[in-house]
Amino acid sequence: MSSTNQDIMDNFATEIPGLNFGDVIEVGAGYVVPLIDDPNVERDYITFEEALKAKVLKFTDTGNINQLKIKNTGDKDVLILAGQIVSSQGTQDRIFAETTFIMSHETVTLTCNCCEASKPISGGTEFKGSVVASPRNIKYCSIMTDVAHYQRQDKIWSKVESTRTKLKNQGVYKSGKSTDKLEEIAEESKKTTKNLLNKAKLVNNQRGVVVLNNDAKIVGVEIFDSPETYKNLHEKIIESYLEDFTDKPKPKPTAGLKTVLQNELKCMFSNQIEVDNKKDRCLFRKEDMKLNGEVIFSPSEKKKKQKRIVMFRAGME
Repeated sequence: MSSTNQDIMDNFATEIPGLNFGDVIEVGAGYVVPLIDDPNVERDYITFEEALKAKVLKFTDTGNINQLKIKNTGDKDVLILAGQIVSSQGTQDRIFAETTFIMSHETVTLTCNCCEASKPISGGTEFKGSVVASPRNIKYCSIMTDVAHYQRQDKIWSKVESTRTKLKNQGVYKSGKSTDKLEEIAEESKKTTKNLLNKAKLVNNQRGVVVLNNDAKIVGVEIFDSPETYKNLHEKIIESYLEDFTDKPKPKPTAGLKTVLQNELKCMFSNQIEVDNKKDRCLFRKEDMKLNGEVIFSPSEKKKKQKRIVMFRAGME
């Protein structure tokens, strides 16, 4: 008898606190802790970043603010993550609001949010995939769009503005226009803080990361089934937590932080995270820790292979 999604999730929750933690890295006012493991998973997909390099994705505006058409012309399935930005000169930039696999030679319509308010929508316009990451608070807001889309759209616009203001006040971002594109905000911030972000270097066999603030509280945890997948996403993941790294308060000493981290992870999974056995993507909310999250299982279409968790992530809006 095959395992259900809930069985797989429960086993995952038991194993995660016992994962190998890398050295604690101070990055500004935050901490980055690599999760190191080699589960020997043979990937049968590529990431969004790999697909962009291979030029196998085509993005088209549907004319609907919350829908974007994507065609995968390649021979491999592509993992698309909620929070990924796509931009265009001729229509409003979007941010994906769902994580999914686009199968090889498949065309799908994905849920998205607008992350630019400076021009109208133009149906049929093509996009390009952005090389920058959406900030953490926007990313974890966008993944909950399935819960209440139109309420979330207003929150996305609000969070773009609040992020711009916060980074401007910290001296990271210079412009002062409320209509600035999220991509431009992220791109300038990335350049300004390059030396800071470089402190969180990728380590061998890293397949995930936990990010904590200077109170040693988790603001994000992102884990993937394969070190190769995480390697392709590492830079963007670290960039997305920039606002947590550039705060001014001095970090607490790192002594005993791994023990604190283990306790935080145990707290995250102490109450069962329920997932839908009929869906490959499940959303959850940890009210006690103020974390939004999602679990991505390997596609149901791939019934010949053992089902597994491809990605688990949770973070603060």
